[in-house]
Amino acid sequence: MQDCVIWNGSRHRGYAVFFVYESGRRRRVKAHREAWRLLVGPLPEGPLHHLCEQKDCVNVFHLSPVTLAQHNTIHAPGPPEVCARCGASDWEQNGPHRRCRPCRNARRRERRKLS
Repeated sequence: MQDCVIWNGSRHRGYAVFFVYESGRRRRVKAHREAWRLLVGPLPEGPLHHLCEQKDCVNVFHLSPVTLAQHNTIHAPGPPEVCARCGASDWEQNGPHRRCRPCRNARRRERRKLS
């Protein structure tokens, strides 16, 4: 793989950006997407994944078009080992969400007391 081409300009949330002015308004443009458009062709529908994991790299050889679902899977944070509130490691899956069972049970008991 070729070396990264690191952007020396502005960054927003780690991504290389620059600004363009259109109709008197300033618009932020991600530099890696503009590099893709200029050097490769039309932008894909979904995001461009940085294979090098450097968000400020603008080397088009380090970019790969992916679907939004693939991108979210790649960048999804791993589940916590223990609950930050109570320290338990007993989790329940509720659709896309995970919840700590002891905290859920405590909240249910509190709601019953208030009723």
